[in-house]
Amino acid sequence: MMDETENGNLSSDYIAWTIVANVLAKQANMAGPSVAYNGQAPLSEAQMKRVHDYLFNRLHGGFQIAELAATLGMSRTSFFKRFGRTARVTPNQYLQILRVEKAKILLRNENLTLIEIAFACGYADQSHLARFFKRYVRMSPGRYRSKMREEDVA
Repeated sequence: MMDETENGNLSSDYIAWTIVANVLAKQANMAGPSVAYNGQAPLSEAQMKRVHDYLFNRLHGGFQIAELAATLGMSRTSFFKRFGRTARVTPNQYLQILRVEKAKILLRNENLTLIEIAFACGYADQSHLARFFKRYVRMSPGRYRSKMREEDVA
């Protein structure tokens, strides 16, 4: 699914990213926020797209939940509950997943070093990239790159 978005507009593929977020969170044995039904509806597709675009455009910097919630016209608490109900991960986890997914795409480019990829994805250094990459993909960025190289040859 992610290969299909390499040549397309990543920010318009928010549904795919949400699915990826759910799968990666399960693979990493991370329980998403436990949100019991309390009258809080999940975010709509349009709202989720706005969240995705907001976070994707902020891969290199932090963000404030209150600011993100305000862009959707809701309180911080309401946004957090509704986002958790929709994505099954926290906004910070979702941001990390977006960074890792961008890194997976960039790792296919043999000309980029791991530090260049780390910076391009919003990480302070290569070790931060490696730590989050291992958490979500279950292998190091270097091993992932080698595996992709082997699959391309095969």
